[in-house]
Amino acid sequence: MKKSQVKMVLCGVLAILCCWVPISSAQVTSNVYTRVLYIQAGERVGTAFTMDVDGRQYLITAKHLTIGLKEQDLVNVYSSNKWSPTPVKVLRCKDPVDIAVLVPSRILTPSYLLEPISGNRQITIGQDVYFVGFPLGLSMEDKGLNRDYPLGIVKKGVLSASFNEEGVVIYLLDAFNNPGFSGAPVVYRETPHADAYVLGVVSGFPRELSPVMTPRELRSGEDTSKIEPWRIIERTKGHKEVLVDTGQLVNLNPGIVICYGIKHAIELIQQNPLGPKIAQ
Repeated sequence: MKKSQVKMVLCGVLAILCCWVPISSAQVTSNVYTRVLYIQAGERVGTAFTMDVDGRQYLITAKHLTIGLKEQDLVNVYSSNKWSPTPVKVLRCKDPVDIAVLVPSRILTPSYLLEPISGNRQITIGQDVYFVGFPLGLSMEDKGLNRDYPLGIVKKGVLSASFNEEGVVIYLLDAFNNPGFSGAPVVYRETPHADAYVLGVVSGFPRELSPVMTPRELRSGEDTSKIEPWRIIERTKGHKEVLVDTGQLVNLNPGIVICYGIKHAIELIQQNPLGPKIAQ
């Protein structure tokens, strides 16, 4: 085979291999990042995000963060390394929906396109989803990328279940939540290069109480037939101990995130079109 033919074959092989190489694509894009804010409502801190509906901007968060706030009140938005008081009108979804809409007195973020899930959008059980917020008050250094706002932390999960109970839309995610993520937007993409859409709002995680156990030495000749095998632990040189209950309980994170559908926020906004107008 001539060198020119070999070269052509190699080029063809490389072209095929290049087609097989996956193209890296960010799953959380700037239209999400730039809308996520770290807020303080009374003594509670958490996450909120802006959405534009019918040419007006609103701030969406978890309703439980607004406990204690009056209908007209102040929330602090973290900006330029300090809390900045922001006047808002507080709108709350009816129980059990854990969503509140805060109507700010001014535009807070850029209005890059970020749409809610709607009837013509598809999401399936088992699909990857992402949420962005400020767990335990953590954030990334923005380096001027997000104006004066901090950049939120991204968590990835799987859509495990979807429920519609008497009109209340609830999503369960297989993911670990942390205090501070409350109010975060849950987003997804239909394809790797499609725009991100908002699925819901992070509420929290179910409480799971687990007994606290402590090891004690397994006594010589002790009958182990009635002891659950998982309670017996073997130390070095055949030394064994058994886990016994202390009577105390500890609160565990079961790895399930509860979210409420974004449609509830949109419906509340459409009933109260009060947000500041976005400049065209």
